[in-house]
Amino acid sequence: MNTKFTYQHIERKSNLLSHSCLLLTLFCFAALIVVGNASAKSTQDLADAMLERTEHQQLAASFNLEGGYRVSKGTSVWIDPIYSGTESYTLDGTTKSVDEWYSLADVKWYMAYQLYSGGLYAEALKSAEEAKDIYDGLNNNVGQTIGFWKVNQMTQVSFPKDGWATVAYEDLFPSPGDADYNDFVVNMRITENYNRNDELISIRMDFVPRARGAGYNHEFITVLDGEVDTPSNISFKSSPVFSGMGYATVRRLGANGLEISRNTYSGGADLVIFPDTRTALPGAPGTFASNSFQDKCLTEPQVTARVDIMIADPANNRLADRDVVGIPNYRPVLHVKNTNKDIDVVDVNPNVISGNDGGIDSRGYPFGIVVPVNWAWPTERTHVQFAYPNFEDYRATLLSGTPSTDPQVASWYNYPSANANTRFDPAQTPGVCQ
Repeated sequence: MNTKFTYQHIERKSNLLSHSCLLLTLFCFAALIVVGNASAKSTQDLADAMLERTEHQQLAASFNLEGGYRVSKGTSVWIDPIYSGTESYTLDGTTKSVDEWYSLADVKWYMAYQLYSGGLYAEALKSAEEAKDIYDGLNNNVGQTIGFWKVNQMTQVSFPKDGWATVAYEDLFPSPGDADYNDFVVNMRITENYNRNDELISIRMDFVPRARGAGYNHEFITVLDGEVDTPSNISFKSSPVFSGMGYATVRRLGANGLEISRNTYSGGADLVIFPDTRTALPGAPGTFASNSFQDKCLTEPQVTARVDIMIADPANNRLADRDVVGIPNYRPVLHVKNTNKDIDVVDVNPNVISGNDGGIDSRGYPFGIVVPVNWAWPTERTHVQFAYPNFEDYRATLLSGTPSTDPQVASWYNYPSANANTRFDPAQTPGVCQ
């Protein structure tokens, strides 16, 4: 079953909000007259706060306080609220009922919307952030949420269990590379959120580029429906991440943490995480590469990415029926712009290369690997076997198709060589590139 993306927005219908919005319309109109000459602030912060709030936080508040309908296979299914709204809650030293807190947040958001519509971006940002703080506090600490916050009676399943996993590629596909596995290196982590019925309601993925030891440029994508979009040299199909429909948002953040671009997906399309790896991680001065030569300055990521996915059909995605979170369902693919080739990871596509498809070359060396730890990749032109001697035995198991029972082979990445110079160490660089 292919993963599909749609989005159903459910509005709250609070009487208090209706009255407040009527009053605020007059207030905001007056504000536009009084402070209409206020200087504008960057709309990126505001857009982030506004969009995140409207897409996720208001939806969470709706289900928490009033319940709502969730569309499942064309049928509207009612989800009961999990508290009455009369419960007391203390936020920043002030105690109100949950109902009063959510109503106050709605008022602040509505004010932000009016100010934003009038071009008062700085004032709107302040009001939106105040609303966001309230929603965050309540959605984190009271009942179930439909968004992306830790709450009571909710299960989170992560890959890796702690910290970051590492995805590393050789980008000369279909030709064998030099096996230093630093042509593109990216950290990733995945968190699946389940409601109190152990049904999948949302997914969050984070990506941080770490190294780019390649002359080629790339686009980094994630495939969720099991099929790489055509045209592609990859025909191998994997299992979809979830059943039914969903809605995905990819946000890219600059080095300062502010959003620089956003894409939403409402179909089975591959998610573009980094449209351009050179932009995400530029080369160090005087070299094409970043973070692969130990004697060059350390390049900090200029773009990171966060993916949020809302699941439209939780009942068909029960925890007990799902695969273990992680690879191979979450399928990272590197598209090499210079050669127009897509590169799979061996954890998904374990086949020996045939034509233009396959995860390993004729010698058993994978083109892409996923390491379930924050991995220290080999330095430029250092063969992986010199950095991690057990990789050679691991390579033999890939070629034979028989997994090793030896933990030192299966977990080769936990057994580095004694020569630390074979692995990139940020602490040993001359310093951060300026």
